[in-house]
Amino acid sequence: MANTAPAKQAREQLEILADKDADSTDSDVRYMAYGARLRTVLRAGQRYIAYAYRQGPSPLEAAHFSEPTRVGMVAVKRAVFQSVASMALPAFTIHTAVKQSKKAFANVKNPRIKTWGPTATGLAIVPILPYLFDKPVEHATDFAFDWIEKKIVEMQTKANTGEKTEL
Repeated sequence: MANTAPAKQAREQLEILADKDADSTDSDVRYMAYGARLRTVLRAGQRYIAYAYRQGPSPLEAAHFSEPTRVGMVAVKRAVFQSVASMALPAFTIHTAVKQSKKAFANVKNPRIKTWGPTATGLAIVPILPYLFDKPVEHATDFAFDWIEKKIVEMQTKANTGEKTEL
């Protein structure tokens, strides 16, 4: 019956806290939820790092980029992708859909449908956007940055041999 001692201690501690009318918002216990969320974020980040590790190094092994150059390229590449695929193209698409659907709802008699129809149309498009834009933008970004990386490698190679280079 070794388990009864910890259970008894836990009950006693619980009774002490209940007698004091302890509030979990006044303690460090409330930060445990943040810790659990952080753990989830870190796990997801590890998955993306593993994916990048599998996809990224093979063409760049001969490049010998310095770490700041490599990290900078990855950051800029992700920023370009997110700016185009997650911001610019969806904003343009939703704006156009709402503007065009206003014309379709112009002759509707019900004022609520006339008002909210274009908004609902714009919101209905949102789930389709990743399927519509992610792959093409990813391919275009990869193509552009592969070219840039190739030019950097050429410049580094020529710099090591003493030739003058231009981008």
